[in-house]
Amino acid sequence: MMQKTIARIVMILLLLGSAFGCRTDKPKPASPTASPSATNAPSVSPDTDASPMPSDEPVSAATYREFYVTFPSRGVDVHASVVLPPRAESSGAPASSPDASAMPDASASPDASMIPEGSASPDASPVPESSASPDVSAMPESSASPDASLMPESSASPDASMIPEGSASPAATEGVTPILQNTSEAGYPWVVFLHGHGGERNENGGFSEIAHTLASNGIASIRMDFAGSGESEEPFTENTLTSMYTDTLAAIDFIKATYPVDENAIGVFGFDMGGRVALHLIAQKLFDFRSAVLLAPANSNSDWITLFGGQEEWNRYKTQAELNNYTTFTTPFGQAQDLSIQWFSDLEMSDDPAAATDPSFRNRALIIYASNDTTVSPEVSRYVAEKLGAETLVLDSGGHSYGFYAENKELVQKIASAAAEFFLKTLRTAQR
Repeated sequence: MMQKTIARIVMILLLLGSAFGCRTDKPKPASPTASPSATNAPSVSPDTDASPMPSDEPVSAATYREFYVTFPSRGVDVHASVVLPPRAESSGAPASSPDASAMPDASASPDASMIPEGSASPDASPVPESSASPDVSAMPESSASPDASLMPESSASPDASMIPEGSASPAATEGVTPILQNTSEAGYPWVVFLHGHGGERNENGGFSEIAHTLASNGIASIRMDFAGSGESEEPFTENTLTSMYTDTLAAIDFIKATYPVDENAIGVFGFDMGGRVALHLIAQKLFDFRSAVLLAPANSNSDWITLFGGQEEWNRYKTQAELNNYTTFTTPFGQAQDLSIQWFSDLEMSDDPAAATDPSFRNRALIIYASNDTTVSPEVSRYVAEKLGAETLVLDSGGHSYGFYAENKELVQKIASAAAEFFLKTLRTAQR
């Protein structure tokens, strides 16, 4: 009996031991979240672009900075666009336009490619690549931060829709004037753009393209809407040579007071009537431009009289303007313009400004014209080139649109390249 009792006690102890004291667990499966230092963990190479730029990002956005600005002239605000070359890495940022390139590294978004491997987050693999933090180093400098200078100009200018398809979207900061004179940026050579009669500061994208090409070569520029043109809030009756001279000089004063400017290296690009304005300023020594590129400069009143239908028609329109303070003229391009009596008198008083140009300006101009231009005759352009001792570029096509309004990108780029080459040769020389 005693033996049976002992046997039962031993059996009970064995069963309890197997249940509580002798249990062995199966090995646990490996955690799906690998250790950061594990050999099979995904790693990001420092050279890997974790956040590539979108494929539709305008390539030329990295070669210029563009700002939409206004400046005072004649008691009104003149609408303009300023284009600056891309900022060097060591240069400071404009006070009104924060740029990540000028900020301490700690303020930039964290980039996994720059974090030591051992300090990476425990699990990077489940995060979709598209959600990775932007890599500032992989972006054009001007796009690294929320810099309004990269906003499409269409947000500031209704004319942006007229830019030929495929041209870079002009970057603009609406209503913002970057104050740069207290930064480390050196004074730039500058070009003042003067648009044609009835045109606007972008000239349907042509002037924009030329300005961006200049910026990619280190040359800044300003282009403005003359009275009654583009975004100007004035009537076209205010569009006279006198108002254009005044606005051009005000634009020069504005850039000198606002931006880093090499005052010995300011040039002018004038198209059509803009070329006439440039010639007048040079002839009257109202400003000493270092050099000039003139595209079909409207130097002679003979072309204007022809455009109006002859001397008799010119006199008839002029008489109407004297009686009514203005007359309405419809151009061959279908544009109705209200022309004041001062418009006529200004033209008659300043006919052929090229003839009055000082000999000191010889060899400082490039004249570009098309052999089939029927608005500003090739003979007039050749005459201006002779008077200025200028270089010439003769185009065998384009007419008076010069690719701006016929959307001939190849022709526009040819003009842009020629202008950039000439200004590099003449304006950069002034800096030495």
